[in-house]
Amino acid sequence: MRARTVNEAMNFTREDDPKGSLGIGMMGQLKALAKARGKNIENMDDTGFFLVAAWENRHDLMDYLLKNGLDINTQESEILRVLGWWEYIDLGIHLIQKRGANLKKALEFAKQKGEWKTERALELMKEKILSTKPTPVYEDQNFERGIDPRASMDLGGIKFTTKLYEIVKQWEENVQKTLLGRTITAVMRELKSGGNEGATKKQTVTVKEIDNIYTLGYMGEENSNWHIVIIADNKKRYNFSLDQKIYIK
Repeated sequence: MRARTVNEAMNFTREDDPKGSLGIGMMGQLKALAKARGKNIENMDDTGFFLVAAWENRHDLMDYLLKNGLDINTQESEILRVLGWWEYIDLGIHLIQKRGANLKKALEFAKQKGEWKTERALELMKEKILSTKPTPVYEDQNFERGIDPRASMDLGGIKFTTKLYEIVKQWEENVQKTLLGRTITAVMRELKSGGNEGATKKQTVTVKEIDNIYTLGYMGEENSNWHIVIIADNKKRYNFSLDQKIYIK
């Protein structure tokens, strides 16, 4: 590993952490990650840096911010709500159980703001947390004849909606792995500001970011159809159906 030399002309900002000014150390790493994602670090607070660290799966940087005074429940539970939107279920559960994130408040804000996808993910966190709590067994436990003892005690079993959600989540992750960073050609339309939409036509773009994956109709219905919203390398947003031939380079 080559050492980085420091000379007298190095530009240190007064009162800044020297490691941060050099781009090393925890804060320096956070700023570098934020810049790499195109963020304006001058306008970012610790909540923004925490979400960048979460996106990059950097638990060490998240712990650093929490240990240095970041309130996990600040700004209308923004951290937990964003993690719900991203479907970072396990990380959200960890923050709730180990770091004091307030799930009840986050759910209230999500409902107030009509964030149905976030609300669904937060409810899943709640279900998973409740499912891991041990059930006490008493001597007078009522076992019903002919019924599986575990079912009689309400232990184990499968909550099908939860299982189905996990399957859908895995499918969405596979879609992202297939398209993210790739140049694709498909019939799509540009989503412009103000809710306007461009013409539907075959276009070739490079997928820089997946903005949303959703379905029209219910899964299993003959006319249900999955759609995806992407952000291309030209910074434009496009929407298209996955029920078509998509050419990928």
